[in-house]
Amino acid sequence: MKHDLFLLFTVFLVIMKPVFAFPIMSDKEFFDSLNLSYPGIEAVKTALISADTALAKTKLLEYYQDRTSVHYFDLLVGGDVSGANDNLNRYFTVNGVRLFAGKSDGSIDWKTSYSKDSEWHYQFLRMYWVVNYGRVYGSTRDEKYAREWIAELVNWAKENPPGNPRTLDTGIRLRNWVESFQYFIPKYRSPSIIPEELVIVLKSLMEQCRFLRDNWRSTGNWGAEETRGLGSVVTMFPEFRFTPGGNWQWWRDLVISRMQHHLAGDFYRDGVQFETSPGYHCLEYRNIFLSYELMHINGIHISDSLRVLFIKPLEFMMYIHKPDGFLPQLSDTDRKGYLDYLKDGAEIFNRQDMLYAATKGKQGTPPEKTFAAFPYGGYFVMRSDWGQNQKKYEDSEYLVFDTGSNEPWHAHFDILNFVAYANGSTLIR
Repeated sequence: MKHDLFLLFTVFLVIMKPVFAFPIMSDKEFFDSLNLSYPGIEAVKTALISADTALAKTKLLEYYQDRTSVHYFDLLVGGDVSGANDNLNRYFTVNGVRLFAGKSDGSIDWKTSYSKDSEWHYQFLRMYWVVNYGRVYGSTRDEKYAREWIAELVNWAKENPPGNPRTLDTGIRLRNWVESFQYFIPKYRSPSIIPEELVIVLKSLMEQCRFLRDNWRSTGNWGAEETRGLGSVVTMFPEFRFTPGGNWQWWRDLVISRMQHHLAGDFYRDGVQFETSPGYHCLEYRNIFLSYELMHINGIHISDSLRVLFIKPLEFMMYIHKPDGFLPQLSDTDRKGYLDYLKDGAEIFNRQDMLYAATKGKQGTPPEKTFAAFPYGGYFVMRSDWGQNQKKYEDSEYLVFDTGSNEPWHAHFDILNFVAYANGSTLIR
């Protein structure tokens, strides 16, 4: 009987092995998913013709270290050394909760969770900390951070399915991987990066993008985060074909079409995002705008019909910010302000009124209206002025009424909310 059970268990393991293993694409599939005619990859193609896969991987690493044709946002240096060292020791702080997430072999236990907050596990798998590794490495040049960075990405790729745990987390993880990549490979050219490990990371980037191609929450901030993550990879890796039969242009157009979808479908005619929360409005706008900006600085054409869709959401951002530069705490709003994105939008569209509000009166010209109605979103904003009659811009009086309903989930239920602000502070909320 025991022998029969053992045989049954063995057969079960053999049958279930593909479920528990997360095989990464083969070298052949990977190189077939690269555009080997892309400028700069000639040495990779030559090595493959000679059937020297190891040399091809080395030449690919050299290509990424040397290329100057692709541009990322300005990188920060400094970082949190204490936090980075905590992560090296397998302690991770998420939502203010610090947990040990290590295995006996020293690797990360990706299944670590916190019983009192399910979001802990989701945010843990977004891997925000790898960007901090890059910032700390930029200021210290300590190779332990580079070795740990590549080891953790490789370990994640080998132990997790591409979409783990959710599409939202996959999108955010992609942009964290892409940003951290800029530090260790093209910016500082870390000598600790091994070509074989780099290829595993590149394979995973492709696989995660393929997952987001087929699994996309097409509305709201969740979908916009996925679009931003996908757009980060597509923009920064123009030599990717993603599949043996694919082409980069198709993926570029996919990202642009999703940006258009968000701007046209997630914002009402008055410019307010459909979750009717000032915070979530600005959050989704930010994610779409950064996708646009990354494409723009890399010379990817965005049509005027898409660009014009940014204006109405920007106008709401201009009026909804209080004179102190923060958002009113209405609905599910927990970030202080997004004036930096309003300023960027003002410069792109040459809107002097937006520039004035974004700089709190230091640049531009005051908006013409002191009352603005957003009836579809349910917001009505009144001001005494735009700071012209005050000692400081922040001293203007401001009143906002929130008449929105709980559609779909981030707004309050059907009640009237308002915020009264004067003399530099919120009086009534």
